[in-house]
Amino acid sequence: MKKKVLVFSHEFPPQQGGAGTYAYELASGLSYLNFSVSVLAGKFSKIFDSELVDNDLIKKKVKIQRYNWINKNRFWFISWKKIFSTYIEKNGPFDHIYFANFTSCVIGHKVSGDILPPYSITLHGDDIDYYFTNKKKIKSLILINKKFVKNFFLNAKKIICVSKYTKQKLLEVIPFKVDSEVILHGIETRNILPIKSSALKLEKLLKHDRRISQSKTILVYVSRLEPMKGQSKLIDLLSKQSELSNITHTIFVGGGSQYRSLKNIVEYRNLSKSITFTGEISRSEVLKYISFSDILIHLSTHPKETFGIAILEGMLMKKPVIVLNH
Repeated sequence: MKKKVLVFSHEFPPQQGGAGTYAYELASGLSYLNFSVSVLAGKFSKIFDSELVDNDLIKKKVKIQRYNWINKNRFWFISWKKIFSTYIEKNGPFDHIYFANFTSCVIGHKVSGDILPPYSITLHGDDIDYYFTNKKKIKSLILINKKFVKNFFLNAKKIICVSKYTKQKLLEVIPFKVDSEVILHGIETRNILPIKSSALKLEKLLKHDRRISQSKTILVYVSRLEPMKGQSKLIDLLSKQSELSNITHTIFVGGGSQYRSLKNIVEYRNLSKSITFTGEISRSEVLKYISFSDILIHLSTHPKETFGIAILEGMLMKKPVIVLNH
């Protein structure tokens, strides 16, 4: 009989490259390894089309259930305790639960250990500050119970850090002893198939977009379209450097709250002929866009920027990658 596992993460749009991608790849990988996988996640606004992700997971025999999250409920950390407890009671018993991001751990640490099966905690970096900070952060004071979170970490079967930096940060601030290990964000190399012929890749993947000349350098920017994610920096540069905009075509891959406003800026600055927005697309399509790019761009200055898996995927495909040292 297959072991039954639950991946719990409110973030589940895989283009983000951080916790959302991690949870998606974790669920996909567990299904590939012949586990019976369920996903509990949050709903998003109409800007993000979750059906693209959900249908992709269903094809992989992964069950996914979404409920309204922060956008619909400011007291999500109270209501979701009941949602989570009811879910594992009705859909269990589970052999293991993966708390895959910060907000899932906020819920998990407040649930009685008596009803939890064996579980793992994944740490992505800045979330550590909220669990164990000595600073009086309002968010930490509201969301984290220091006594409960200690028991939550001590009773975890595995504490996973997505990088050596994250593990080092954990060990520097945690006020008690725990065992942790580094498991890097996984990249399934068999899915990374660079398309060598520039003419062939554009002919197959961009037949609908006649604005893109095969002689142009293709810049691909994979990121959520959110404040401080850096897309406006590149748009501003292209509007000031006409020579650059004439020899390149930029493709912004992904959706988000800034989708409409960024498109309006592009139209206002007469850059529509040299910039394409894909909107929300599936994970497999994201990899295709990376594969036919000439250069991958990521100019985020977001203070909570997480691990950039899209950057590693670009490097794996042997693409030049331009990022800020942020």
